[in-house]
Amino acid sequence: MKKTMMIAAIFCLVCAATVIGGGKEEYSKYVNEELGLSFEYPADFIETAPLYPGEITRFTKPNEYGVPVITASVRDRSEDVLLIDLPDRVIKFMEVSIPGSSGFEILEEKSVELPDGADAVIVQFSWVSPDGSTVMETVSVFAFSGDRQFTVTANTIQGLGFSLDDLADSCLTLRVSL
Repeated sequence: MKKTMMIAAIFCLVCAATVIGGGKEEYSKYVNEELGLSFEYPADFIETAPLYPGEITRFTKPNEYGVPVITASVRDRSEDVLLIDLPDRVIKFMEVSIPGSSGFEILEEKSVELPDGADAVIVQFSWVSPDGSTVMETVSVFAFSGDRQFTVTANTIQGLGFSLDDLADSCLTLRVSL
């Protein structure tokens, strides 16, 4: 009985140490020196082909749903567009790019400074996929550098167990001044 209690106590300590010390996810870094950007993404994600105009890379969690997805895009900067305009523009882009999507709701929007000192805007929003029942959550970080607009976006399905805040942390590693 004492031996069983000792084994149980050791098991509990190991589990507690794993939860306390092992909560930090491992990240890999994507770098594109030609375009002048980098960002970090969870190390267990795999790179897949871009799907939309302007996307330069796409990383997905290898699971049955293929989400979360983290993408990076580079587009020419329109001189008349301000950073603060981009959240509304990306929602309009998604409505056109993903026919049947609906119910876009901005959850949070704020100006931030990226690790390289660049000004950026982060927006978190939810929306309903074209099937009419799957609620998606998205976080996007937008920044300008020179004549380019840089965006890192992460999408997940609400309730799948992936934290939108963790995905935001990954997006906020964007650097646009390499």
